[in-house]
Amino acid sequence: MSADGTTSVWNEPGPDSSRRRLPNRRECFTETIMVGEMAFDAGVGFDENGDPREIFLSGGLAPPGLRPCAKTGSDMAAVLADTGILVSITLQSGIPAELLAPSMSRIPVGFGEEAVARASVLGVALDLVARYEAEEWR
Repeated sequence: MSADGTTSVWNEPGPDSSRRRLPNRRECFTETIMVGEMAFDAGVGFDENGDPREIFLSGGLAPPGLRPCAKTGSDMAAVLADTGILVSITLQSGIPAELLAPSMSRIPVGFGEEAVARASVLGVALDLVARYEAEEWR
């Protein structure tokens, strides 16, 4: 780690090759996000300026009538955790979620409908982070 608190991701320094370490104590909001009939928990962590810089994803506790999508120790729980790590590193490297979110897969909401929904938990999670990036919630 360098004197300015950044950690090099690559062997050679470059303009986009470092990320800032987050404070040990930071604000985090947890929300339930839905993908189809499945419930996920998404915790969004913020830096000292109030910008979203990390996300934690888990199978969550499904509300009544809905099913949880990932049990602790399952393959899906590992995929969710790893996805959160990759998105967090991306956010901490200065790439906003609003840049990534439009590239995620979408599916039609209903037959013959023009409206679309995100097809994956990653797409819904990036939309959530992008919403926090755009809001003046602080």
